[in-house]
Amino acid sequence: MISLVRVALAGSGEMGMTHFRTYQRLSDVQVVGALAASSQGRARWEGLGVPVFGSLEELVESAAPDVVDLCTPTDLHPAQAIRALELGCHVIVEKPCALTADLARSMFAAARRQNRQLLVAQVAQFSEDGFLLRQLLEELPYGPALDAFFQRLGPRPGWSREGWFFHKERSGLVPFDLHIHDLDLAVSLFGPAVPRSFTSAGDDSLSLCRMEYRCGEVSVGAEAGWLHTALPFSARWRVCFRDALVVFDGTKATAYPSFAPPHALHGFPVPDPFAAELGHFLSCIRLNQPSSLVPEERVISVLESLEALTALSPR
Repeated sequence: MISLVRVALAGSGEMGMTHFRTYQRLSDVQVVGALAASSQGRARWEGLGVPVFGSLEELVESAAPDVVDLCTPTDLHPAQAIRALELGCHVIVEKPCALTADLARSMFAAARRQNRQLLVAQVAQFSEDGFLLRQLLEELPYGPALDAFFQRLGPRPGWSREGWFFHKERSGLVPFDLHIHDLDLAVSLFGPAVPRSFTSAGDDSLSLCRMEYRCGEVSVGAEAGWLHTALPFSARWRVCFRDALVVFDGTKATAYPSFAPPHALHGFPVPDPFAAELGHFLSCIRLNQPSSLVPEERVISVLESLEALTALSPR
């Protein structure tokens, strides 16, 4: 079993820096190198004292990482992940791991061929409100869930280098990049999602989208958007159980029971979801075992649902 995990990072944008800072707070992990294609990216890593390389082959040969953490644009994930696996490394890859279920299948198949782990970063699975909602569905203090609604809104990601977020063939736009958090959580809680409707408003980047699904026995609605405003990022949900409505307003969860006063709910405390996520993945790598919280079958199922959703004609 690996004790000290050696990590190499690919991607010098916001998520790459988030993962780097998180690794600095975790024990028994060392960032040993970074992959950067641009002069700006190279300068950023060099300023942090991280050895930087221009290709995966050079990175793996020189830095000898146990795992390559991919925080690069989505369209690059499949080829980079498969190559890193072929070079003998485990792979952590930001969501979405790919823009089609078939590409994701090819990535997991490569991981099996190499006896390595492919771990897909779905941080909402590691949030306190996510753990709380899972607990309510397991313990059923308010009976079964009947209906759910998720909302995830924020400003347009203008910080993306070369604006790659706004090209459908690179990011999949709002459904694949932003809404995927809530869909992944819904599928993990309620079952596979069958899309029923998809509406969008705005320009070609689908800046505001509304979706409806059937997940098992639960009706699920969602809204997600990159907005042309200074609106702070927010992620909220509400779930109607048989005996209560539970509302998470982005900071706190409140239960409104049918025949009792409202009261606050507290789940398993998660001070830092990224630390919980990457710490979990590092444990998987040490044991060379797949993740129980983000399993392959759900990654594939979510991508299949997103492909079916976006194949609908947006109204």
